[in-house]
Amino acid sequence: NFFSPSPSPGGAYGDPHIMKWDGSKYNFHGECDLVLLRAPEFQNGLGLDIHVRTTLRDFFSYIGAVAVRVGDHVINVRDGEFWVD
Repeated sequence: NFFSPSPSPGGAYGDPHIMKWDGSKYNFHGECDLVLLRAPEFQNGLGLDIHVRTTLRDFFSYIGAVAVRVGDHVINVRDGEFWVD
């Protein structure tokens, strides 16, 4: 069941620290695009994707942009601004 409760919250924050839904944790200090979540079955096949882009600055990196796709719609967030589609 896609909507069954996970044992722990998942996500990414900070410079960035990534936690998977199984509770395992990762730290990443670099610059790249990461697929945080891919769920093609979401909402009866509509689909959900979450991508993050990390940005390197001096001696640390941070999540500089996020893109969320639900079906055919995409929301992009960067530098406190957002765009839809």
